[in-house]
Amino acid sequence: MTTGEDIKIKPVITPDDIVPRAKKIVKEIYVDEKIKNYIVDIVFATRTPEEYNLKDLKTAYRLRRLAQGHYISDDGAAKAYAFMQGRGYVTPEDQ
Repeated sequence: MTTGEDIKIKPVITPDDIVPRAKKIVKEIYVDEKIKNYIVDIVFATRTPEEYNLKDLKTAYRLRRLAQGHYISDDGAAKAYAFMQGRGYVTPEDQ
């Protein structure tokens, strides 16, 4: 119920407080060397799918290049996803 009066809400935190902290945490998320190699393998497989007997990925490569216009590195995207899942480490499924 309200009294009809305007209620003033005072925020305790703003996006300007949250975003820099979240970015710092994401940068600190652990990526094992095996995961890094896995990411590199995926990148090469999408760039030259015929060399990996994956000819159907030619279109996927084009889409990937368009997506990279957002300037998120491959492991950066995986780290961000792991962060959103509440983990401090990257798994192959995050890629």
